[in-house]
Amino acid sequence: MKLKQLEIFAAVAKHQNLTRAAELLRVSQPAVSKGLKLLEEHLNTVLHRRNGHGIQLTDEGWRFLPQVDAFLKDRDRLAKNFITGRNHERSESFVIGASYGPSASLVPSIMAVFQKNHPHIQLDLRTDNREVIEKLLLKLEIEIAVVANKCKSPFIVIEPYRREKLELFVSASHSLAKKEGLTLSNVLQTPLVIKGSHRVQGRTRQILSELESRGYHPRIAACCDSPDAVKAAVKRKMGAGILYRDVIEPDVRKGDFKILKVSGLELHGESFIVYHKERELTAHAQAFLMLLRKWRGQRRQLRRPLTATSTFFAGSINFFASLSVILSLC
Repeated sequence: MKLKQLEIFAAVAKHQNLTRAAELLRVSQPAVSKGLKLLEEHLNTVLHRRNGHGIQLTDEGWRFLPQVDAFLKDRDRLAKNFITGRNHERSESFVIGASYGPSASLVPSIMAVFQKNHPHIQLDLRTDNREVIEKLLLKLEIEIAVVANKCKSPFIVIEPYRREKLELFVSASHSLAKKEGLTLSNVLQTPLVIKGSHRVQGRTRQILSELESRGYHPRIAACCDSPDAVKAAVKRKMGAGILYRDVIEPDVRKGDFKILKVSGLELHGESFIVYHKERELTAHAQAFLMLLRKWRGQRRQLRRPLTATSTFFAGSINFFASLSVILSLC
């Protein structure tokens, strides 16, 4: 087994495409194919298979990848430290992932607390939908993430994190924004603008299915790839949007949107901490994981019953109180 074969395997796993791996390594595609074949023969196992879109790792390939990634990173760190003589901690960084809801407020706030205690560590935040974040975890491009909706891969550890509030909202100048005592029948006369597509079964799609099971027939005006696209469509009065509260809260404060209070409608999702089952977390990733868990525990202790009129302000007070407690613990 040669170092070049491991580099080829890592590149193929990252891009899931032989041509892109060859371009990255500046070798020919036949050389990539040969390197993979020799590695599999040495290990006496099948690490990859071809599919219609490129390359797909087998279960053995996914198990092997974290070990290869750790080995190559150790090799790179050894070379860098030997050549430059720089302090290892000062050059250290790690990548955090988050789906759109948690990345709006929760994860950046905890990153700020982490940074105060680890000023020499560079944090990189990757934000995308849950499916993309899951793929980045499997490719070892991120170490730990917070996502709405559970990941599906058996190679990912899933820890329930917190209940997430979704809101139905409209443009502040929409006719529904001025109405009180709204019912579901009233609201669903307006088409909806949602994030996601028919092929992605996220929490919003689950909510629509639940509404249909109750005899309602919601109309979809637009399916958007991102929360920003949903907000842009709602501002142009294409319909009422559904997004996590953290995502729209700054716009509500600015007066751009109005959250609709609908009798008989409670919208909630759930977020999860996720990380690779086969990959040992770095010390910094473990510290960030502990910070996430401490925040979750302190938030539960600080939670108390709220009145309808005080929910917004009390939620903010509880959030920052939680962070203050964490700072004292770190």
